Amino acid sequence: MTEKHLLFAVLAFESDLIDLAQLTAACRAWVADKSKPIADLLVERGWITAEDRGFVEKQLERKLAKHQHDPRVTLNSVVRGDVCDAIKQVEDADIQQSLSSWPSSGPVLIETIGETLGEPEQPKSRYTWLSEVGKGGLGKVWLARDNDLAREVALKEVKLGSASTEAVRRLIKEKSVA
Repeated sequence: MTEKHLLFAVLAFESDLIDLAQLTAACRAWVADKSKPIADLLVERGWITAEDRGFVEKQLERKLAKHQHDPRVTLNSVVRGDVCDAIKQVEDADIQQSLSSWPSSGPVLIETIGETLGEPEQPKSRYTWLSEVGKGGLGKVWLARDNDLAREVALKEVKLGSASTEAVRRLIKEKSVA
């Protein structure tokens, strides 16, 4: 399964066992020959040791268990912007399919200062987008990980041009009540 291979490589990166260039190179090498696990490629190239591999495999199993053994949700929960961008550069249909549930640029968060509505801000890096959990007339609701608070949260993405000023005010009121 593509997600498990990507997840292994990302966890090796997150554990500071490989750098971003090695992560990308490993993904590209694995795409060229999917007959063996990406973990084997990392060991063969001398980028991780057998002991490192065991460590990452334990992390992988813990993370999968936390997300009901769903590799796609687990992968989405650990990938941050720079890693996501690097992986998306690997040209492979399986990888692109695995990444298809990731938001293209992340939802726009509405921030307020007092009662004044500001311009929509860029997505906050404190959040890791996990999966879409619903959609409606105004937009989508995403399951995300708040990295600052170390917990999962729901974030609402409003479709550009779909919300009136009054609708935005209701969303802000909803946010403050929650």
